[in-house]
Amino acid sequence: MNQMLENRYRIIRELGDGGFGKTYVAEDIHMPSNRCCVIKQLKPMNQGSEIYQIVQNRFLREAAILEQLGGGNNQIPTLYAYFESNGQFYLVQEYIEGKTLSEKLRTQGKFSSDVVRDILLKILPVLDYVHNQGIVHRDIKPENIIIRDADNLPVLIDFGAVKETMQTIVSESAGTLKSSMITGKSSIVIGTPGFMSSEQLSGRPAFSSDLYALGMTAIYLLTGKMPQELDSDPRTGEVIWKEYAPDVSPELAAVLDKAIQSHLRDRFSSADEMLNALQVEKIATTVLAPPLPEFSSTNQQSTVVSPQDNKTASSNGSKAGVIIGIVSVLLLGGVGTFAFSMMNQQQAVQLRLASIEEERQKAEELRREQNEKNAKRQQELQSQLEAEKRRREEAEKRRVENVVVRKPETNSNSSSNSSSNTNTNTNTNTNTNTNTNTNTNTNTNTNTNGFPEGTFTNSEWSLNLSRSNNNIFYQAQSLKDSSSLNLENGNISGSSERKIYTWNNGSYRYQVVWQPNDPDFVRLRVFTPSGEELNQLLSRN
Repeated sequence: MNQMLENRYRIIRELGDGGFGKTYVAEDIHMPSNRCCVIKQLKPMNQGSEIYQIVQNRFLREAAILEQLGGGNNQIPTLYAYFESNGQFYLVQEYIEGKTLSEKLRTQGKFSSDVVRDILLKILPVLDYVHNQGIVHRDIKPENIIIRDADNLPVLIDFGAVKETMQTIVSESAGTLKSSMITGKSSIVIGTPGFMSSEQLSGRPAFSSDLYALGMTAIYLLTGKMPQELDSDPRTGEVIWKEYAPDVSPELAAVLDKAIQSHLRDRFSSADEMLNALQVEKIATTVLAPPLPEFSSTNQQSTVVSPQDNKTASSNGSKAGVIIGIVSVLLLGGVGTFAFSMMNQQQAVQLRLASIEEERQKAEELRREQNEKNAKRQQELQSQLEAEKRRREEAEKRRVENVVVRKPETNSNSSSNSSSNTNTNTNTNTNTNTNTNTNTNTNTNTNTNGFPEGTFTNSEWSLNLSRSNNNIFYQAQSLKDSSSLNLENGNISGSSERKIYTWNNGSYRYQVVWQPNDPDFVRLRVFTPSGEELNQLLSRN
């Protein structure tokens, strides 16, 4: 398999082929290391369909969500790029070296309580971060958690939000999207049977739906049994699983039982609450006091003794008293030492709990600050999307107006040429003028169909393109920092349907991509020495 995408990504092998599209492992040939990446391709769709623009905007929104998530947590794959090509949508994400939990279970067998607890302690903060962005993963299962080789941390992959966009395309012929747009609700169920809660099965996922799926994943690791292989109590609906994991600790079992309750009100309210329950269970200790010695009383009988017997008894009594005294001192010392040890252990537990509470408060404060930053970033992204949408609408309106205006001009030129040809038969001087006019019209048409001259803008860039003889001039200005760049002598490549103009400036490469049948839009690309790519859509000003 030697397929190339965007003249940059070389397909190495296929990872999967599902109902929504295909997934590939590819290498980025624009990077010095030819780093590996994962490319997700949506199934082909008809660009002329009624919902194409809706799906396009939705895909752009989901890509922005993945960029935001991957940039804020190193246990979520980074989004490298997204693009459209021939009516298909592509996501390019970080490739995670490691094995999924399913693969590890197949090679090493059932997990111990300590290993499962450690995985939960490391993945719950990631899930808490995702939920704080207002996002439900919707497809947590052993196949979607990878233990990364580099640091042995669990990485959360394959978010269901993008699957919903993909499934929208698959369901286009059935009218699913149209009905969803009318009702304002999604009728698409995303998830894996057995790991989905009842509310998610009915199309109403909540944050605790992810906790249910994570609990079932942990039970799968402890028992080696898929959820469909486990029975449930017909009276309560609770999953019966502990008989397949006899060595599980009671504390961990209690946490998992609460996470997989059939009704969401009986589960943990947040990932942070489940994390705290696991942390307290980890440090809690139970101290049992040893039993105190029992003393038995004996009945004493009245006897008459001789003076010699009395002396012997007195001597024995003195020895017994000394022994009893020594034993008493030892017992009192042991009890005191034991009591002191208990106090120290209780103080240690209290100090640890206080430390955990302090760390929790700090984490809560940091999370609140991060939420504010993310909310601000989300507002900026939304503003950019709305501005881009308005620019596209205005450009489309101008394009339609230009088409309407150009048709009479074409007829006028034809009439003028006809008149000129008539005059050619009459007068030699008129014929000379006719040839001049004909050449002028030819140059004008060549410039119109061969090069997008004019000014093109968006919220970040202003680009002026002009042409003189065989030179192509490029003038770009950043609207953010007022920096500018002037280039000339660009090279033309591409086909009749898609043209590419390239300017090389040192180790930087600048491209303008233009389609002759749509003269009001150009795409600006800038390739840096490190292989990073700036990709901007601009419309004619």
